[in-house]
Amino acid sequence: MLLSKPHNFFPSHVVLTIALICLTNMAFGGVAQEVLVRLKNGDRITGRLLAQETNHIIISTGWAESLVLPISTIGGLETGLDEKKVNLGQTISHQKQPIPELKPKPAQTAAPVAIVKAAPIAKPPRSIQGNLQLGSHLQFGSRDQRTIFGRIGTIYTRPYTSDPKKSLHVITSYSYDYSEIENVKSVDRMVASLKTDFDLNSSTYGYNIVGAGYDKIRKIDEHYEIGPGLGWHAIKKSAFSLDFEAGADYQIQNRSVGGDIDSLFLRLSESFTWVIAPRITVSETLASYLNGEKTDQLRIRFDSSIKYKLLDNLFLNITLTDLYDSNPAPLVDRNEFQVISSIGVTF
Repeated sequence: MLLSKPHNFFPSHVVLTIALICLTNMAFGGVAQEVLVRLKNGDRITGRLLAQETNHIIISTGWAESLVLPISTIGGLETGLDEKKVNLGQTISHQKQPIPELKPKPAQTAAPVAIVKAAPIAKPPRSIQGNLQLGSHLQFGSRDQRTIFGRIGTIYTRPYTSDPKKSLHVITSYSYDYSEIENVKSVDRMVASLKTDFDLNSSTYGYNIVGAGYDKIRKIDEHYEIGPGLGWHAIKKSAFSLDFEAGADYQIQNRSVGGDIDSLFLRLSESFTWVIAPRITVSETLASYLNGEKTDQLRIRFDSSIKYKLLDNLFLNITLTDLYDSNPAPLVDRNEFQVISSIGVTF
């Protein structure tokens, strides 16, 4: 048999198409063939056809070793085979041949058969996810007050080709806070960061952080940092995850008053994410920085948020931030605490 060009089949011919592919696999020594499955909902899945049953097929993809697809969900199927001859005593023409309609075989009724609900079709995770948060508070009267808060973040995930269970992650974050009371600034801060982490095995990973920003109220005109380290997935569940990190962090602070900072810090951090309920998620991060040259200088940053899901991609967010610096600029408090509420959108 000589097969050449890929053929497109309409939904009414799906079953016979799969059967022909399976017979071709047997003729070619059982080698699984590459197929493109077109689902009725518009999705497309590419993989290798492993088996055909009465009411479903099984394929292997790059993100699932064994994926079950009910025939009732398949709208079409394509296959492309290298041109080969099969010893059947004749050669089939390259022209497309009409394929008669074939319906699935009726289930055997000789013995009672338990009805099993078809497994949902698994979809590969999205490679990039993002969220945007906006909040404001405006008050005009005997005492004017204005507060603006904005944050945008993205997470890019790319599984390793050699081992899809391991991934590379690129996390970006940008936030801006501004507040004034009676035309006097109380908050004026911008922070941007880029974190890259890569899995070493199922529980450990390496990372690198690059950051920049300023804080006018704390007399920091410019702030830069960069530092690598190692992380450990202490708990990695769908509803709860806990990570620990340790590494070096080189920081530069140019202050408007007092001395500038140019030192290497030891960074230790802990973070967790807890899905308490389908609509409620709590996350927290605690990072401490100990100056390697001046051990009496310690910085701590604490961030915690609770997110309530309003719609599929709309949520209410309350964020708590606490900043501590044992050696701040002159006339600046060591500790600053902030609570912000915002509306967020995921994309």
